[in-house]
Amino acid sequence: HTPLDPESGAPIQDAYYAGGQPYEGPWGILYGGNITPDESTGIGTWTDAEIERVIRTGVRPDGRVAILMPWPEYQAFSADDMQAVLYYLHNDVTPVDREVPASELTPDFVHYVDVPAAAPAGPPLPLISAIAGAVIIIAIAVGVLMKGRKSA
Repeated sequence: HTPLDPESGAPIQDAYYAGGQPYEGPWGILYGGNITPDESTGIGTWTDAEIERVIRTGVRPDGRVAILMPWPEYQAFSADDMQAVLYYLHNDVTPVDREVPASELTPDFVHYVDVPAAAPAGPPLPLISAIAGAVIIIAIAVGVLMKGRKSA
């Protein structure tokens, strides 16, 4: 995501992760995206869920499939790995206001998928697991007590 100087091939340090590097191939021309936390040209307004979705599945918030994103490699990230990536992108990358040119993709390489609307946040999974575990323990205890009463 860091553009390269066309003369030297070295990364342009003041545009670190700010996108714009062209990639040409059978897909046409696409440009690496600005993944700095800049709110106007980067991913500064994306939610953690949107960032995680594009990293793990290659699907951007608008539903467009990022065709060169190596998401199959990132699917195996643990939850801790993903939290580290999210923290890094939000806190350790300098926002860069850099507009990336629009990709010029051949029609066969333009794919969109339906992106479900964000569901309202429910209780966290550990809380649900704890409640389910407590219900199971209570059910077992009631069963044991009832069995004891019948045999007495």
